[in-house]
Amino acid sequence: MGVVLKNGKIITGDGKTVIKRGHVAIQGELITSVGMGLPPTRKTDRIIDAGGKIIIPGIINPHEHYLTIGPGLLGEHPWYAEQVIEHLNSHLLQGTTTILNMDGLALPSETEKVNRMHPVNVKTATMHMLDFVRAIECVTDCPGLKPVHKKMTVEEAVKQGAVAIGEIEELSLWAAIVHLPVAMRKQTGKAVTPFQARKIQQTILGDVENPPEFDQSKVTEALEELGLEPKYQKGIIDILDKMVAEPHRLCHKVYLESAEIAKRLGIPIIVHYALESMDWLIELARKYARNVNILASHCDSVSFSDIEESITMTKKLKKLGIITNATSYMKEHVDLTDINVRLFEERLVDTICTDAAGQQDSILYFIERIVEEKLAELPELIAMATSNVSKFIPDLAPHRGLIQKGKIADLVMVDAEHVSDVEKVIIGGQVVIEDGYHARKEIPSMGPPPFGPDGRLYQRDIYTRLPSRLACDLAEKE
Repeated sequence: MGVVLKNGKIITGDGKTVIKRGHVAIQGELITSVGMGLPPTRKTDRIIDAGGKIIIPGIINPHEHYLTIGPGLLGEHPWYAEQVIEHLNSHLLQGTTTILNMDGLALPSETEKVNRMHPVNVKTATMHMLDFVRAIECVTDCPGLKPVHKKMTVEEAVKQGAVAIGEIEELSLWAAIVHLPVAMRKQTGKAVTPFQARKIQQTILGDVENPPEFDQSKVTEALEELGLEPKYQKGIIDILDKMVAEPHRLCHKVYLESAEIAKRLGIPIIVHYALESMDWLIELARKYARNVNILASHCDSVSFSDIEESITMTKKLKKLGIITNATSYMKEHVDLTDINVRLFEERLVDTICTDAAGQQDSILYFIERIVEEKLAELPELIAMATSNVSKFIPDLAPHRGLIQKGKIADLVMVDAEHVSDVEKVIIGGQVVIEDGYHARKEIPSMGPPPFGPDGRLYQRDIYTRLPSRLACDLAEKE
C-alpha cells in the first residue's frame, strides 16, 4: 500500500523551493512523485488530505546525547533502555526522524540495538581514541566503560557504522561544573559550588593553555573567600593538575589526532564550541577545513564573557571554513536567547540541533520563534534542520533531508500557522505518528535529571503518546 499526501504546502528542504498546494506520493520507502495538484492514485493507497498544512522533510538532528544503551561521552553509566526510548519518543513527537548520538564512546552495536527498538533513525559518532579515554579517566571514574569500549578504535567504529568523530572537547569547564566541587569537598570537607571551583581554577591555572605566573596572594585570597585554611592549598593544586591540566594536555593531542583520522577516512568531525578550546579549533580550521567538514557545535555557547566576543569568534571560524551550529535552547522554553538572536541577525548559522539529553526544546518551535522575530525565512530554516545536515554529515542521513522523487520518505506534516505543532510523522514511508507534539502547550520540564547513586538516572515508568500498536511493539522488542 502506498501513501499519498495531497493539498499540502510543501517546503522541499532545499532552502528555497515551496509548492503552495501540491502532493507527495510514496511507494514503499521512497517518494515517487512530488508536484502541484493531485497525483494518480491506486485503490490501495492511503490518501491523507493535508488540508493546507505544511509538509516538510523529517528533521535531521546532528547533536544529542543519551540515545544508545552505551556509555555517556565521559564514560558515565548508560541510561536505562526505557529512558532511551522515552527520550527518542520526545524527539519523534517533535518531528525528528534522524538523530546523531554524540556520546562517542558508545559502540555502533549499542546504537543498532536501539534502532531495532524505535522507528527514529539513530546513528553514532566515535571518540574511541586512547588519549581521550586517558583524559576522561583523569576527571571521572568512567563507571560505564568496559574493556570493549576502551579497545575500540575510530577506524573500526567507522567500519561498523559510526558516521563522524565527536564530540571532541576540552574538559576543564565540564570538570569545574560537575567534578571539581565533589573532589574539593572530599579534600577539604567544605561544600564548594561550581562557580567557586571555577574561580579557584582560573586563579591558579588561568586559561590552562597559557597559565599565569603563580601569585600566592591571589591564591590565598581565593582560599579565604571559601573559608579554607592555607593547609589545603597543595591538595587543591594537586586536584587541579590531575582533573584540569593533564586532561587539557591530552585533549589537545586528541584534537589534532581526530583531524588527521578524519582526513584519512573522509568523515566529518564535530567539535564542542567553547572559549577554552577556541585556539585549537582555529588551528584545526586553518590546517584541515579545506579537506575535512568541521562542525562547531552550539555556537551559542555560554562560556564566553560576552555575546560580542562569541560573535566575533564565530565570524572568524566561518571565514576559515568551519560549519556552524545553533542549539534550540530557549529562555524558560519560550523566548530566543540573546546570543541566538545575534547569530541569526549576522547570518552565522548553518545547522540547528538540540543538546539537552531529554529536556530539549523542539527544533521546530525554535524555528517558529525565529520566523516570528523575522530573523530568517521558513524555507531557509527548514534546510538548516534537514538538507544542510545531510550535506555536512553525508553518512548520517543518506537519501534523506529533501522532498524529492527517489528520496527516502521521511516527512512531517505541521500546522501552517504554528510549525511546531506536529500532526503526522512518516519514516521510511510508514506513518508512525498520527497526532504529534504541540510545543506551545507542552513545555518540557527543566529540572535537573535525578541521577542515582550509581551515576545514572533512576528507572521510572514511561509515558508515551505513540500509537498503542507501536508502543506495544516496542515493549515486546525490549
